[in-house]
Amino acid sequence: MSEEQNTSTPNPKPSRIKPWLRGVLFVSLALNLAVVGVVGGAFVRFGGPDSDKRPPRQDEVAGTYTRALSSEDRRAIWRELRKQRDDLPSKADLRADFQEVLHLLRAEDFDRAALEDVLSRQRDFGISRAELGHELLLDRLQTFTAEERAAYADRVEDGVKRHRHKKPKPQGPKSQ
Repeated sequence: MSEEQNTSTPNPKPSRIKPWLRGVLFVSLALNLAVVGVVGGAFVRFGGPDSDKRPPRQDEVAGTYTRALSSEDRRAIWRELRKQRDDLPSKADLRADFQEVLHLLRAEDFDRAALEDVLSRQRDFGISRAELGHELLLDRLQTFTAEERAAYADRVEDGVKRHRHKKPKPQGPKSQ
């Protein structure tokens, strides 16, 4: 009797997922992956609970002082930097250095000395530019009145406090 029941009921065909449902599932998966990517990217960029323990990047240090300047002061420093850039390598020089690094990295035999020379040139450029920026900032701050320096100090302090919680934005007063 049990055999009759099994043979009398036909096996139903497995149902296929409808194309529109497959599309909805695909979009849902893509959105979930995008959310995971955004959250993961924010964690990597802004750090987790130990983010205060990592060493600061150069732009975090210098950027705090730069963002506290007014846009007029930043432009003045930038103009002076461009006037004095003859001592610094051009963009074409920097691109050539990067091309040389790529060539050295892809070479069959690793030439450590040659790579060290190029990386040292790039490091020296960064140091030279930072030193020039440092001098130009000091020159500009020397022209400030005591009240302007105090207001600048307040903006630097505000930038330091704000940086702990989110990426700081330019704080200098807008030029007129």
